[in-house]
Amino acid sequence: MYQLADLDLVEIQVVGRLHGQETRNVYHYYVSAAAVIPDGRSALVTAGNDFLANLYEAVLAFQSNEWTCSAVTIQKIAPQRFRLIKLTPSDLIGDVESNSLPSSSAAVISRYAEQAGRAFQGRVFIPGVPTTFEEDSLINEDGMLLLEAAAAFFDDELAIDGSTVLRPTLAHTGNDPAPQQVVDAIATDVLRVQRRREVGRGS
Repeated sequence: MYQLADLDLVEIQVVGRLHGQETRNVYHYYVSAAAVIPDGRSALVTAGNDFLANLYEAVLAFQSNEWTCSAVTIQKIAPQRFRLIKLTPSDLIGDVESNSLPSSSAAVISRYAEQAGRAFQGRVFIPGVPTTFEEDSLINEDGMLLLEAAAAFFDDELAIDGSTVLRPTLAHTGNDPAPQQVVDAIATDVLRVQRRREVGRGS
């Protein structure tokens, strides 16, 4: 059965297309629950809908309409990997009516856990940066207002019910067996060029 238990690791993927290239953003959460959830599939759909209605919509508000969503999925990946659950149709696009910068360019939101060190921080690369938000190789004030608004959701929990949530974490937490919750997310105005990684994929 697709059950969820405390500290299980969950992965959400947002797959898109930009200028003929596939983009993929990956977000990780861990389960905080007082008891085993027997219907984990329904619980993940509930959490996924919270993700779509808040964090995802805020990211779309920043992206060019040249970026289109192909799929959004949620999946339990540890301690055992379960089947993907599809969350959304494939007709969602960025909200900003503007050409996009090349698919190799991305905006960055950095995420931090409480502990110091590289193992407790990560970055998400947001593709589809509108050309109207670029100025001297930086994101301008209009773009930063939207990117900062999106970043505010990156350390939020996803609701399942009154006693169970998904807490944001990083895919890598050093040798610490306990997942580290993301407690802060900061948008930067510096544009990054994606090399040797799938466009848009964060760490």
